[in-house]
Amino acid sequence: MPPEQHFASPAELLSAINRFQKTRDSFLGDERFTASKGQFELLSDDKGGYILVPTACDYAFLFRGQGLFFQQCLPTLSRQKRDADHLFLERMRVVEFELMLKQYPAVRFFEQEKLAVDYVGLAQHYGLLTDVLDLTSDVHTALFFAMCDYDSKSDCYYPKSDDKEYVSYLYAFPVINEITGCDAQTAGNFLKKDLRVIGLQPFKRPGSQCGFSFHVRENNPFKGYLYSFSYSRKDSEEYYNLMINQRNIWEKDFIVDQTHLIRDTTVFTVDALALTNKRYGHGESLGKMQRRMNDIGIHFSGNAPWHLCASESKLLNEVFEKELKLPLLQQIVHRSMRLEDRNSPVMTLSSMGQQLLLQTIQGGYPCVEGYTSGINITLNEDLSIVGWSFDTARPQTIPDSNGKVTAFDRVLKNVATSLPESLEKRALLKNKVDQAVKPFRMRRVFMPSDEEKMIYIDD
Repeated sequence: MPPEQHFASPAELLSAINRFQKTRDSFLGDERFTASKGQFELLSDDKGGYILVPTACDYAFLFRGQGLFFQQCLPTLSRQKRDADHLFLERMRVVEFELMLKQYPAVRFFEQEKLAVDYVGLAQHYGLLTDVLDLTSDVHTALFFAMCDYDSKSDCYYPKSDDKEYVSYLYAFPVINEITGCDAQTAGNFLKKDLRVIGLQPFKRPGSQCGFSFHVRENNPFKGYLYSFSYSRKDSEEYYNLMINQRNIWEKDFIVDQTHLIRDTTVFTVDALALTNKRYGHGESLGKMQRRMNDIGIHFSGNAPWHLCASESKLLNEVFEKELKLPLLQQIVHRSMRLEDRNSPVMTLSSMGQQLLLQTIQGGYPCVEGYTSGINITLNEDLSIVGWSFDTARPQTIPDSNGKVTAFDRVLKNVATSLPESLEKRALLKNKVDQAVKPFRMRRVFMPSDEEKMIYIDD
């Protein structure tokens, strides 16, 4: 990613990010190996199941847009203090939401086909309090959330209305921090730790936002490269038109109202209590936990208004089979993979993680003097890779008193004055890294119709 700084417009920020992203796109412009945006790649989770990841040229960094800067990026569940009982209550809302979703034909289809359903990520998208932060692989989506305002009463986003300079923020989250391993054979924990993909789900909103989620833990807070940018009312209106009127990323589908009922209810199902206690009760008996909930005004029933009756379930199933199933399947693509003498019909999370790590190392550019990204690569004299690491102790950059990111302006100014020699030095270093990584990179393979001879395009 570019060094952290302030940009004069969203267009300048986008241009800088795209320049770096292109260095990591191994198959840039080759439509035989890259899917168009708006689709979802089927990946094996190495456990017999599958996930659907939004297609993108680059997963090395994910994005989060914010209209305001906060000292800590906290998930909604952590933004105010709650005692143990009220924390349990909010988790029970998410479990109730999960049980509600499992009634729907699209969700049952996903589970039957072993396609991952991220219930917590979905709950976050639909307005329940969770311990996850929303991220996206689509920088335009992140910029929309940074430049448009949310109104909780109408549950809608609106563009800015005043003619003045606005300043908002974009985080670029380094996925390399989630990929562990000391070499290309053992690395590859892509989407297996605190980072999860929401991706294509039985409902449209998360997929249209190219959603990922980061599960925040006390010993693993969210940190990312921070950029500030200026923009106008016109910029905000343009993004509103693109993301709401054209891409419809805030679609109000039929579960929105049901989710609002769960968000506000004081009466839960007994099944939700039992499952929440199993997951979060820390060994507490079900009877005791029920009494604790009763003490804070929460009650339980065998039924709920968001439960489907038999006729509703039948109707929804017919609609899914006739109208929704085929368009859903048409969004899914996959790439086969050959490893030595073995063929795999789809890419795996491990192989994607290994490739992503190598793309991150080879992509981008060496840091300018005086600035560090925290991504470190060690080479031997023969240019073989000894190891790599990410400095998790790298401090989170913050804006200055005027709200703009200027901490490295002096460094960037010094680089600009000595540009020729700086560029030459960085070009030599990048060439060394390219040579070290090349033996590990994936190669594109063309399979003729007789399927006997393979042509390695990258040889």
